[in-house]
Amino acid sequence: MKIALQTILLILLGSLLVNCKEEPSNVAIIEPTTVGIDSITIRATQGLKPELRLTPAARKAVKDWNMYTALEKMMAEYKAITFANLKTRVTQGVQLFVQQEQAEEAAVKLVPDHIDTPAINARLLVLETRLRVLESLTQKYEPNLERIETEMIALQNAFQELNLQINERFAKSVEELLEELRKSQEEEKGNTPQRNPQGRPPLSISEQF
Repeated sequence: MKIALQTILLILLGSLLVNCKEEPSNVAIIEPTTVGIDSITIRATQGLKPELRLTPAARKAVKDWNMYTALEKMMAEYKAITFANLKTRVTQGVQLFVQQEQAEEAAVKLVPDHIDTPAINARLLVLETRLRVLESLTQKYEPNLERIETEMIALQNAFQELNLQINERFAKSVEELLEELRKSQEEEKGNTPQRNPQGRPPLSISEQF
């Protein structure tokens, strides 16, 4: 009797151990997803500085600068963009600077000489830093949308500062402006008919006879 009881207990214990090792087949495994947040549109407009357009001279100077063209197009999208597109654009922006660094190491100059000034390079460095911070924020497991929006605004403002430096780089000096004014006045004076002492324009020969 005692042996039979021990046998039954061993069978029950073995059955319990087997059941513990088996995973329930009806338990669903939930994978993390960002589908919901990816579709959210972020509108980063509060706190933006007034948009500063390039002057005609500055626009002409950057027309062959591919990096600026790409950044300008990117900034135009940042005022209202889905989170999914933002992640893509930010990574592309960072890659622009990575490519520039690689080109510099290979002694290939991507920034035109007439643009390559300490002031403009400083603004580019700020842009790169902002892009890298934003990229880090968008790649977090639980992104902080409020912080992301703040960085998006800071990034756009940094681009406006870059535009300001480019405009200043190609702005005309006071002396140049005064010279243009003098020439304009001379041209206007030359195109104005001369008047006789009575205040009338001089008569032509045909009108005198």
